[in-house]
Amino acid sequence: MKYLNNELLIPFNIKDKNGLWYNRESFDTINIEKSVQKGLFGSMGYVESTINLSEISHQIINIEIRNSGIYGDIRVLDSGYGRHLNEIIDNGINLVFRYVGMSSEDSSGYSTVFEIWGFPVMGRKDDIYDEIIWRGDKLKKILKKIHA
Repeated sequence: MKYLNNELLIPFNIKDKNGLWYNRESFDTINIEKSVQKGLFGSMGYVESTINLSEISHQIINIEIRNSGIYGDIRVLDSGYGRHLNEIIDNGINLVFRYVGMSSEDSSGYSTVFEIWGFPVMGRKDDIYDEIIWRGDKLKKILKKIHA
């Protein structure tokens, strides 16, 4: 099975399409490293609540909180959905892993996270940050080509 390293799971200080945003302090109410030790899994596609264990495709095996966001290492599992995820990765589809859990928001959209249920995987085109984060990456690549 595959391992994906250093994946951006939760960007900090960027509003998503719903007007919500997180920073390092958003996660002060939970011990995210302990959550990883207990087992943080994901399924394919966004979910509104907890991850269905019969549909898991991957596991977060390491997590690091940095100034720019939360990054993690992901192990694709040897399950039906995991094998499907491997095929998608092999075909070069751009994927993102995003948090699902319980949080509260204030009037500015600032979110405090109380519980993380998992990190579902989805196509980058369905990412809640798509227009915000990836446009910057595309611009960096274009500028790099121009200045090469």
